[in-house]
Amino acid sequence: MRLIPVREAFLWRNAVQRCTVSALYHTTQQLQRKVAYKNAAPVRNFHYTTILCDEKKIKVVAEETTGFSSGRHDEQDVRPKRIILLRTAESKRNINQATCVNIPDWRCTLTTRGHQQAKEAGKQLLKILVDNDNNQENDVTTNENDTATNDQLENDATTTRSANEKIIFFYSPYERTQETLDEILSVIPSHKVVGTYADPRLSQQQKGNFQDVNELLVAQEERRRYGRFFYRYPSGEAGSDVYHRVSSFVSSLFRNCVQYKDHGYNLNEMTVVVITHGSVLRLFLMRWFQFSVAEYEESTNPPFAQLVCLNKIKKGHHYWYELEEEGRQALHLPESCAIPKNVSIYKLMKK
Repeated sequence: MRLIPVREAFLWRNAVQRCTVSALYHTTQQLQRKVAYKNAAPVRNFHYTTILCDEKKIKVVAEETTGFSSGRHDEQDVRPKRIILLRTAESKRNINQATCVNIPDWRCTLTTRGHQQAKEAGKQLLKILVDNDNNQENDVTTNENDTATNDQLENDATTTRSANEKIIFFYSPYERTQETLDEILSVIPSHKVVGTYADPRLSQQQKGNFQDVNELLVAQEERRRYGRFFYRYPSGEAGSDVYHRVSSFVSSLFRNCVQYKDHGYNLNEMTVVVITHGSVLRLFLMRWFQFSVAEYEESTNPPFAQLVCLNKIKKGHHYWYELEEEGRQALHLPESCAIPKNVSIYKLMKK
């Protein structure tokens, strides 16, 4: 057995199985050109690592720096502790679709009940942060009294060591999502909020401009029969169009996390909240967990102002996100949709 230093490339699904000793360098070059963006933006810097190989076997000792799996080193992890998706609270359009006959959809505001729903969502979000802060303080006290083994320290890598939970908001620029955010911010202490960003890629699926109610109802019935993912509204978007812009947003999300990490923020103390619309939320999850079109078609929008939580999981040197049970049930998704559809993760779960 001999050691061969090679320049690290992004690992692609089943790449190691396709490697041979003679094609090693050629394969790593191919991988750089065939990066599959699996839930993350590419990392600019490559690192040198080592390949252990002999005539029969190749063992790649490398770092996955994209998607839901991780590299071998915690410092390479550029994913926040949790991602919370939030459907906007109830709007006037949800009560009366004729609202958008004379008012642009993006200017449609919340109902009185919608404001209450958004404020309640803020309280639930604050409870998540406060409960986590309390757990962190208890962990610190326990660790001061007990001597932890190396394995314990490794398993606690995603647990923060101070009550310093921070939060970043990304939201659709629609009036109703901004009002939802304002109600949430009225509950969350300002020192916990490190950024709020409006992103047009989180906008509602476009169904046309000023909308005739009868034509919209006909289109919605046609969409139900045709399939919600591929159906294109007249003068509007198909679900597949929204899927593509959501995919672009995912990459930007991770680039933002890298910037915060570079500025000294601990991403294991960071929660990202995405406030968007029902169908966009489901397409975000479809992109993230690689739902099939059939699985997307079977899903439904969550209730207004429902928190849908994705928690970062660590096993060994691998990271991925899992969808909380409450959110999965609210979306009527099967259990198989709660973790990424990646063979290596299923193998990890079985160990």
